[in-house]
Amino acid sequence: MDSDKKRMLVFGGLIVIAIAASVVYFFWGTVINRGTLRVIGKAPFTVEVFGISTNECRVSPCEIKLKRGIKDLIIKKEGYKTLVTDATVRMWSTVDLNVEFEIIPQVATTQSVPEDQKMEQYKLVPDKKTKMQKLVNAGDTREVAIVYFQKALKDPLIIGNKNSILIIGQEIYLVDVKAQTREKLTDENLKEIAYGKWSEDGSYLIYKRKNSEFLWLLDSASKTTKQLQLTIGLAQISWIYNNDLMFITDQSYRSQGETEVDLVEEKAITGFTVGTYHAQENIYERIDTFAQIPSLPTQVIATNNGQTVYFTINNEKFKVNLKEF
Repeated sequence: MDSDKKRMLVFGGLIVIAIAASVVYFFWGTVINRGTLRVIGKAPFTVEVFGISTNECRVSPCEIKLKRGIKDLIIKKEGYKTLVTDATVRMWSTVDLNVEFEIIPQVATTQSVPEDQKMEQYKLVPDKKTKMQKLVNAGDTREVAIVYFQKALKDPLIIGNKNSILIIGQEIYLVDVKAQTREKLTDENLKEIAYGKWSEDGSYLIYKRKNSEFLWLLDSASKTTKQLQLTIGLAQISWIYNNDLMFITDQSYRSQGETEVDLVEEKAITGFTVGTYHAQENIYERIDTFAQIPSLPTQVIATNNGQTVYFTINNEKFKVNLKEF
């Protein structure tokens, strides 16, 4: 075989090898070295695989074919906060990524607000049989005694709900409605109470003192009180579930983490902050700050699940949706 034929055979072989390599490379990149990322969330939404592709997801799960490896993702949904995350795509495998979209809170006017939580009304009346004074529910026509007092209490302030009652007079008593027991309290911080409101289950009482610029908290289990960071005249509050307190304030704050803050007495210049005070952990959490709130609300009412907070300003009604319905 002459040299020309040999060169032709070698050249032809190289072409065949090149073509085969290209086919293998093509199938490796497009078929073999690939996996499926399945994004699961409330559609529609957009998934941007950084530097690779943007995918409009009109149904969920949203399946995206990708080369294996760690992928940086930017997930967007109109009206919700952008989610930045990553996912590891494995060859010949399907990886599920569950996403929960966090709504962007917006202030909006509303035609009505729900009724505020009604406090139970109680009164002290004389008991003819025992010659003592008894505490009864004001709506109970039978006047069944919850607890008795041998020495009559004169014109006390009574703050109660279905589970707990605080009686403030010359002496101070905490009453457990279900157990029908009372306990005398001696904490000086409970004197001069001007107003108070119990959490739903009666675990905590938020109250104002006549001689303090701050709101105060009574823990009915430990019988202890503490001064809160919320200041009277700069904050309005409403109890929600799990003994959390929703607040709107124009106090400034110092960030202590991603959402945790410390409130300070200074007035903010950026707007009103909507947040949650977690009584059990003694933590203040900032939800968002709104420049659209024109002035301190005269009333704040949050839904029990904390999804929406309603407030009134000069007879105008507003609401902020904080979570997805």
